[in-house]
Amino acid sequence: MNPRIKSAVYALPLVFILHNLEELIGMASWTERIPAAIHPHVTTLQFAIAITLFSLLGLVTVFGSPRLINSVWHERILIAFAGMLWLNVFLPHVLATIVFQMYAPGVFTAVLLNLPLTSFILWSMYRNGRHSVMSLFLLIASGGAIGAGLAVIFLRIGGWAASFFWTGACVESLLAVV
Repeated sequence: MNPRIKSAVYALPLVFILHNLEELIGMASWTERIPAAIHPHVTTLQFAIAITLFSLLGLVTVFGSPRLINSVWHERILIAFAGMLWLNVFLPHVLATIVFQMYAPGVFTAVLLNLPLTSFILWSMYRNGRHSVMSLFLLIASGGAIGAGLAVIFLRIGGWAASFFWTGACVESLLAVV
């Protein structure tokens, strides 16, 4: 992989974490102001747990997976990850900002950091000639679908974990062991 592309790929988890932190700051209050059918209400703790899981997965995707799988599959996984972040700029951030006519948590980092970085990575992967437009399209769509599914799963895990810790069930469980 070209050194410029490699540097951009290595920046993905950092940009993803910054984006997640921007979302964390206002997500709980934002979900209270929009219809629950669009996005169910989340607590700050629930969302913090979900984005921690997502951020860890992003780190493993970039830094851990090259050690586990061959370079062709690793490159495909990176394209899917970059594609997920690229799609995430528009769905939901830009779209939510336009539809609800208010700031959607994460829109600044999505537009100012995620969009240029992921556009560069995806364009570079296309230009290197190893991926056709159709291949990129399928990997980006796959990344978006997997990312959306993981968001639901991680928010559910976050909700369960937050209620477990918040209700004191964690302390009771620990005391039962002792």
